[in-house]
Amino acid sequence: MTLPEHPQARIEDLQRALEQARSDLTAFRTQVRSRIIQAHKDGDICLTGMNGGLRDLDLPEYVPGWNGTVTLTVEVCVTGTENEDTARQWAQEALVVSSHDSDVSVDDIDRDTHGFEEADEVDR
Repeated sequence: MTLPEHPQARIEDLQRALEQARSDLTAFRTQVRSRIIQAHKDGDICLTGMNGGLRDLDLPEYVPGWNGTVTLTVEVCVTGTENEDTARQWAQEALVVSSHDSDVSVDDIDRDTHGFEEADEVDR
């Protein structure tokens, strides 16, 4: 790299070069991690060995996971209103979905109500 004569211009050139080197290193580390993970997925490296290698390279460990959709059907009885729309709204707002298992996270909830019909008098 040829540096300009003016000190401020030299500093700016060195700062750009440093940022480029950091960016290149980050991209290289990302590529190395991706290739190691792919080798694991291809069956060439076990999970324990792979994560040990990632730790040795000071890269984040691979945590396998699964994304999916779970459908829950919950029967509810809403009292305190004679309006169906209000009953639907209250039911949607009252139900909370969460996980008490650290290996299961609830990321997105789509709340919809179906089949509301007037109930006979409800015993309290």
